[in-house]
Amino acid sequence: MKIIQIAPAFLQEDTNFLLLGLADQRRIHIASAYIGKTTNVTDYSTKEIRPMPGRGEGRDAARAVAADQRRLPVTFSISGTCRESGMSGIAITTSSISVGSRCPWVRAGAGAVATQNITDPTIGCDVLDLMGAGHSASDAVSAAMSEREHAEYRQVAAVDLDGRTGHFSGSRTLGVHAVTEGDGCVAAGNLLSSTAVTVAMVEAFENSDGVHLAERLVFALD
Repeated sequence: MKIIQIAPAFLQEDTNFLLLGLADQRRIHIASAYIGKTTNVTDYSTKEIRPMPGRGEGRDAARAVAADQRRLPVTFSISGTCRESGMSGIAITTSSISVGSRCPWVRAGAGAVATQNITDPTIGCDVLDLMGAGHSASDAVSAAMSEREHAEYRQVAAVDLDGRTGHFSGSRTLGVHAVTEGDGCVAAGNLLSSTAVTVAMVEAFENSDGVHLAERLVFALD
């Protein structure tokens, strides 16, 4: 598999930024794109990534608050895995610049971790080390956050290559926050307009089974 190439993105006013990270057994794939913009994926598909039609009440609820989200310093992410390909990945959107240097952590042979809210980037490597050593996502997150300094400010979500999920939200996670676990995926967010956001993201991911993981992750954020 070649590295996925998506047109480069630049921050603009009122435009949240998406960072999409993918990893399979052999290498790491990183791509970036605007949310809501059509982007051409040259390696695994000749078609373009487009928003998936809404499915279900949860999806409709999330769309109903989309306009409000654009005006909030919101952060939400989806971490998922594909059992067929052995890939794992994260898509995350936030109002904060340089989200890709702090929040998404993906490693071949281990899984994917999103560390967010008031971010401690070291959490990502710690959880990946534990999952790579054979621990489940839940056990890895629990071990990494146990007695960790300032854990009350952190929000963490992880998925391992078997599709098992784990998460942690500290007592001082900002604003309305939520985590929803699904089949091979976990969505987490803070400063949300509604807890329906993470529910709808998981629903979108689960309903797109059979599609390439990169597209499933983008659909979940749409």
